[in-house]
Amino acid sequence: MEVNPPRKKIRNSNLIEEVKITEVKDKDLNFFDICQKLKEKEIHFVCIASCGLNVLSIMAKYECNIPSEVVEKSVDLINLEQKVGTLYPQANISIIPILSWKTSPTPSQICSTSGIQEDTEIIHNFIKDIFLINEKYIKSKIIHFRLEYCYINTEITLDVLKKYAKTLDTKTLIVQEVLFHLNS
Repeated sequence: MEVNPPRKKIRNSNLIEEVKITEVKDKDLNFFDICQKLKEKEIHFVCIASCGLNVLSIMAKYECNIPSEVVEKSVDLINLEQKVGTLYPQANISIIPILSWKTSPTPSQICSTSGIQEDTEIIHNFIKDIFLINEKYIKSKIIHFRLEYCYINTEITLDVLKKYAKTLDTKTLIVQEVLFHLNS
């Protein structure tokens, strides 16, 4: 009788140790590649809830054919409720509210460091919701954050994101990489 030696446990090559966070600038990216990946639903794009000629409007209207009225209503609701929203299933776009929308702060108030603890907790909840939306609905391996700095403190947001990513259970996580767009 032949005895087989014990098999080595082979680690699933799809498992990752932790979510990779890459800080990127405009010069590092090809905007048209991002648009194409968004159209093909290969990325989960995250931006700020503001209307006008900005990233959200361009991506939603021109790249994903979502009418301006739909985007504007979504932005108003997201900012009013101060909760993360998404345009899924029409597009793999999630939208973070402008902090303190209800009190109509000026851009300098939003970008200041006052109330950092409160902002950190709020931003942590926003990021948690983004990952939840990705894991439950969008199921993308890449999340791309493109946040306008005049509406949210991107330094605090990046710091919170890095800390949050370390707490994730990567054994069951779909997302593998986060691109965080730095203001150039």
